[in-house]
Amino acid sequence: MYTKNNFFTLKNIAFLVLSILLYQTGYANGMPNRDLNFKNDTFQTTIKGIVLDESGVPLPGATIILKGTSTGASTDFDGVFSINAAIGQTLQVSFVGYESQYVDVTSTDLKINLKPLNAMLDEVLIVGYGQQTKKDLTGAVTQLSTGDFKKGVNVSPDNLIQGKVAGVRVVQSSGEPGAGVNVSIRGVGSIRSGSSPLFVVDGIPLSNENVSAASPNVGLGSSSAKNPLNFLNTSDIASITVLKDASAAAIYGARGSNGVVIITTKKGKTGEASITVDSYLSIASVIKKQMFYRLVNTETLLQM
Repeated sequence: MYTKNNFFTLKNIAFLVLSILLYQTGYANGMPNRDLNFKNDTFQTTIKGIVLDESGVPLPGATIILKGTSTGASTDFDGVFSINAAIGQTLQVSFVGYESQYVDVTSTDLKINLKPLNAMLDEVLIVGYGQQTKKDLTGAVTQLSTGDFKKGVNVSPDNLIQGKVAGVRVVQSSGEPGAGVNVSIRGVGSIRSGSSPLFVVDGIPLSNENVSAASPNVGLGSSSAKNPLNFLNTSDIASITVLKDASAAAIYGARGSNGVVIITTKKGKTGEASITVDSYLSIASVIKKQMFYRLVNTETLLQM
């Protein structure tokens, strides 16, 4: 049997072990915060870099954002930036007119080259007697293609630009089919000489007076002014380009003072043959029989 001295010895040992365990538990609970702060202080550093275009020209005002956070910075006049980040994180670099780029932080000194957005800038526009790319064009020009012509039913070429080009006003002189139209670009440019733009079809100019009606008395018989653009089939038109300002229409001289509308028709292409079909469907119903008005003969009508 255990003696009294042995009992106190075991009690002291148990108390000592329990004290050690409690001390280690409290120490372990306090470690994560100290480890986290130590980790942040060690790995967070200042990342410096420069943002350039393809030609090596600095891009001032470019935006740099640390992915997944709200931390950001911008480049100065020389394209230089600095941001606090850790090795292995990702930076998102963006600039107006250039493709956004994601860059992994592999060192504290970065050199980033951005590529320009050429998808819209390489679009070819018909201007005057030639063609220019959109990025080299400084005038006010709007171009409509076949994709824009499919929106709605268009029975005449003037319907193709009506309500689709900013600053262009198209008004029919009457409700008759083929009636003349009054077209104005950016308002009225003259009080007495008219404000109709110059129409050019496949490089051949049409006189302004032959397109818009000068007065409602012009025409054949009781009909109002005719629209000479009606000789064009809307399905044969490939594109319509509207030159609005003086710089874009300067090549046409005084005739283009009110703007120019350039119409380009479709041409044959090499390769497989293609067929385009435009179909329109309408539904009408006859009113019910009991809704018909009862008609009278001549004798009854005279007596009324």
